[in-house]
Amino acid sequence: MSIKRKITVLSSAGLILSLTGCSEIDTYVEQKIENQSGIAESERYQLYLEYQDDDRLNDDGTYKVEEGISVEDIQAEGSVYVSFASNQNLDITYYLDEDMTRIINSSVSYLSPGDMIYADVSIKDDVSNLYKLR
Repeated sequence: MSIKRKITVLSSAGLILSLTGCSEIDTYVEQKIENQSGIAESERYQLYLEYQDDDRLNDDGTYKVEEGISVEDIQAEGSVYVSFASNQNLDITYYLDEDMTRIINSSVSYLSPGDMIYADVSIKDDVSNLYKLR
């Protein structure tokens, strides 16, 4: 076997091994995160997995309501902690209503499932050339 052929074979093998290793690392990290989050013990997550196994979910992971799953079956009770991102170049204010009269405290916010969030976003003057809002 020529040197050129050996280099080609070794390079190809190295590429395949490195790409295969990346996907295994991603799977390992995902499993660690799932285990530490405790979601595997959640009754709702187990129900979601059942729906997934029974092909009762769309390709994007949402419920197929036309299959007979009611909103009451999937809607969570209680409140949910919501994290809001900030951007040093934008002024963003979050609201609970479409009229934008009820401001949300974005540092600590618990909302009920089904609540809507509205945002008033403006670009700071010194960076107006970086953003274009529609």
